[in-house]
Amino acid sequence: MEEVFSEEIPALLTTHFQQLHDGSAINIDVIKERQYESTLGKKRLTDLGFNPSQRRIPGIIIPLWGVNGQQI
Repeated sequence: MEEVFSEEIPALLTTHFQQLHDGSAINIDVIKERQYESTLGKKRLTDLGFNPSQRRIPGIIIPLWGVNGQQI
């Protein structure tokens, strides 16, 4: 099955965009601001510090933000 990236948020697969926007009712502007992205490769997950059991692809990378507005 070919993975297709969404037109609305090019960093997200269409299925991931639908899960976030339609399934969870997250506004498009919020998705962009929070910098959600899809990953198709395990190297990206390895680089972010995920352990082997967490490196399931395709995946949605959801950055964490601290109370000071900085990415954790």
